[in-house]
Amino acid sequence: MIQSTLDGGIGSSSKASKRKTKTKSIHFTIRGGRKSSRPTQSNGKKKKKIQEEQLDSEGEFEEDEMENEMENEKEGRQWSDVWPHFTKIRNSNGEEKAKCNYCKNDYAWSSHGHGTSGLRRHRDRCKLFPRNLRTKKLDAEAKLVSGKYDHVVFKQLVTKTIIQHDLPYSYVEYEQVRETWKHLNPDVKFICRNTAKAEVYRFYENERETLKRELASLPGRVSFTSDLWSSLKREGYMCLTAHYIDRNWRLNSKILTFCALPPPHTGMNVALKLLESVEEWGLEKKNVLSHIRQCYK
Repeated sequence: MIQSTLDGGIGSSSKASKRKTKTKSIHFTIRGGRKSSRPTQSNGKKKKKIQEEQLDSEGEFEEDEMENEMENEKEGRQWSDVWPHFTKIRNSNGEEKAKCNYCKNDYAWSSHGHGTSGLRRHRDRCKLFPRNLRTKKLDAEAKLVSGKYDHVVFKQLVTKTIIQHDLPYSYVEYEQVRETWKHLNPDVKFICRNTAKAEVYRFYENERETLKRELASLPGRVSFTSDLWSSLKREGYMCLTAHYIDRNWRLNSKILTFCALPPPHTGMNVALKLLESVEEWGLEKKNVLSHIRQCYK
């Protein structure tokens, strides 16, 4: 088409040149379009490849998280509170089993399947399981800590509780209190109010003898303060308190006597009662300084 236009003469040469220019421009546009389309396809492939790599990396990250979670769960199952009573073994078929440390029977268990609920049920029903182990605790290394019941220590703790909190002797017979003790240790032996009363008096006698020996060994002086008061029924009482410094240079205050003091509260009656208390505690040979407050004549 371009050749025929050139052969047609000079008059048509301008038209031909225009057509040729137009044709070249068209070819240039088409070629340019092709050139521009090729980079677009390569960019799309690169983007697709990057997206696939990102998906692969995310998939690997998720798989790592799942593996970590499975390992954590496995560790959690492995360190259950039943494992101090079982030993993990494998039978002849290579299956995982848990062997009871007391009856020596094997029970189904798997780190990927069966949990420890069945093992816990067997532990609670096992006839050879020691009862005192039920009150033991696990330390940081998953070892059993001794929890043996001591009836003497139990009575001492109950006695101190009654004295410190001013509880009645019937406190040891409260239903909820006994249920609490039974829950803490099934081997507990309950005591009655008469036993509690005897234990409180025995505790007083022991503390009294200990204080007597301490006062007798003091190198220094003992001071006393005496408080006199009357109840609503006009009954008189006297409280005698000893103050002294021990060998470690610590100031101590101990109540020695709390007794009834019938009227009249004269100086002579108070002095006689004070002397009686001093002799009772074996302090008549000590240097004594006494101060009496609220003395009524």
